[in-house]
Amino acid sequence: MKRYVLVFSMVVFLLTGFFFGIMAPAQAEDYPSKDIRLIIGGKPGGGFDTYARAIGRYMKKYLPEGVNVIVENRPGAGHKIAITMVYNAEPDGYTIGMPMMPGLYFPQMFEEQKYDMTKVTWLVTILKDPRVLAIAPNSKFKTLKDLQQAESVRVPIVGFSSETGVILGNEKLGINAKYISGHKNSKEAVLAALRGDGDAVGFTFGSLRNFFLKKQLIPVAVFGSEKRIPQISDVPTLAELGHPE
Repeated sequence: MKRYVLVFSMVVFLLTGFFFGIMAPAQAEDYPSKDIRLIIGGKPGGGFDTYARAIGRYMKKYLPEGVNVIVENRPGAGHKIAITMVYNAEPDGYTIGMPMMPGLYFPQMFEEQKYDMTKVTWLVTILKDPRVLAIAPNSKFKTLKDLQQAESVRVPIVGFSSETGVILGNEKLGINAKYISGHKNSKEAVLAALRGDGDAVGFTFGSLRNFFLKKQLIPVAVFGSEKRIPQISDVPTLAELGHPE
């Protein structure tokens, strides 16, 4: 049985091995003949929602007349609700999803889940967006070395599943991070750091780009990419800092 997924991947180092899925031979020749559901775990207006609706409009150009891509927002449980709906749907090609990776893979390494990310059919990777560790200008820490030497560093996050990349990166760099979870989204977590409730944040470059442009955050390290990000070319990657793995 095949289940179809679009992968919205946030970390480059886990992209290896994701291939285009091929429709099962059992599919009817008139496929698709009805609307396709695109289920996402993000809230309306968020990053996942924005990408899903843009992709849905683009897909419609290649679908038969009258067939639409309907985006369904099923937020909650760190995107587990959405992927569980996709995983357990009829494997007929009419239900696809945009799972948060690698966040959804890690929970199943430790306990059984209602889904298995190794058994879905990957269709395409739509984004490679490395994470950036950044410090608020008003923080008592000013450099990466400061963070590494600190007794404790407060890091606001949304949830442990979604921030897996930065958690692993901080561990590699020897940063004694104390995570403050429960923020609704990356913007809320960043604002917590800006008002002094945190010392550093680690989100995707796309999420932090405007804060960098406005000089509201200072980027100090890039996680999940072998190459530097052109827009912040003076910021080293984790690989350059001695952790190519």
